[in-house]
Amino acid sequence: MKYRRLIVLSLSALALILLAIQLFFNNNEQNLNTQEATKKDTKNHKESSLTFNKKNKLAPPIRASIKEVGPQQTESNLDLLCLEQLHTFSNNDDFEQCANDLVVLSGENKELSNLRTLFTHWLNVDLQASLNYLLSLDVEHRDYLLSWILKGASTIDFEATLSWLEDQHFERDIYIDAVTSIYNALAYDDPEQAIYYAEQLKNHDLKSHVIDNILETWANKNADLAIQWIDRQPRPDFYSDIKTSLFLLLIQQDAQKAGDYLNNLAETESKSRLVIHYAHQLATQDIKHAIIWSENLNDHSTYRAAILPILELAVQDSEYQTLALDIALAQKDKALRDKLVIDLSLQIAAKNPNLIADRMTQFPDATQTKVSGILAQKMYERNANTAIEWVNSLPFNAASDYAKRIIGENILTNDWNGALKLADTIQSQNERFLLIKQTVSHINRTNPEQARSIVESLTELSTDEHEQLKKSLQ
Repeated sequence: MKYRRLIVLSLSALALILLAIQLFFNNNEQNLNTQEATKKDTKNHKESSLTFNKKNKLAPPIRASIKEVGPQQTESNLDLLCLEQLHTFSNNDDFEQCANDLVVLSGENKELSNLRTLFTHWLNVDLQASLNYLLSLDVEHRDYLLSWILKGASTIDFEATLSWLEDQHFERDIYIDAVTSIYNALAYDDPEQAIYYAEQLKNHDLKSHVIDNILETWANKNADLAIQWIDRQPRPDFYSDIKTSLFLLLIQQDAQKAGDYLNNLAETESKSRLVIHYAHQLATQDIKHAIIWSENLNDHSTYRAAILPILELAVQDSEYQTLALDIALAQKDKALRDKLVIDLSLQIAAKNPNLIADRMTQFPDATQTKVSGILAQKMYERNANTAIEWVNSLPFNAASDYAKRIIGENILTNDWNGALKLADTIQSQNERFLLIKQTVSHINRTNPEQARSIVESLTELSTDEHEQLKKSLQ
């Protein structure tokens, strides 16, 4: 009986275990079915959504605010979203919101090109509102954009743009740049009209500045017409400075016309300035052609103004150095001849001192002393020993005395004894004393006793020269 009860209990426990296992598997199967159904519903929802969007051609939002930027949206993308829709904007709110976004995203001035694009459209929709928006920007952005935007605005309504600017209170430099931009924009299409308006400016300095800029803008397109306008004025001399700049542009645009213009000008100081620029330009292109042109000039003052820059440019090329010296020496005007010889010697000696040394005996007496000093300095800079040998080989005259003093002044720092020996060979009492005085003064800085001893040994000096040296040592 006891064993039968144990068997019954065991069977009951087993039945309970089997029931629990069945319930466990049934529950898992139900969960799996639920997950499968969920996946299927999700798939159907996506397919339905895609079909709906494709059928109804839904587009993404036109613009996104800064707060909506996600990790996949760059600042560049936002700019494009805004800028691509500019042609659809019809009210100031659209433009202002777009501008606000671009200002935030732009950062530094160099990245403000998109704002320029926006204002190009906005100015045509509402000029006044777009200009007023400028005032809401920080100073750095505003000042960077101001002149450019006002230039564009003036092409739409010149007087309204100018009136708007006059109502503001910008700093002087900012204001001047802005005014100039406005007038230059008009000058591009109608320079004479721009000058007409500019002449009504009350501030004289500002008026002159603006008109000069208008003339330059005009001359960049047609320098001949800009110069003709100046020549028609009651006082063309008021424009002499700007006229030089315009003439340089005319040379670049039409050299032949520039040459004809010079030939018809009366002899004035301003003409000489123009001749110098024209001659230099010709010589830059063709030295020989420039020389021939100058020789055909009838007026001597014009020729003088022309030949100087031509020859100074010619000696930069060793091929024309001898020719340039020949032309200089052939001048009948002694003042012009001497100036050319000295100026050309200074330039040639720096590159080819031997040519000047060989030709120096042909130079006018009035130029030889100056040229010898130039040559002595340039030769010493190239080779001190060669310079000393050269100067000691010169005949005794004023030119060689001057050259010896120049070389002596150069060597006294390292060889004061050599400087004193060189002084002994100088015939000119004045040149000799100048070199001795400088040499003794140099010695006195480091060895006063030796300097005094040297002074006492210079018996060939006059009493007055001795006294001057002694005073210089005190």
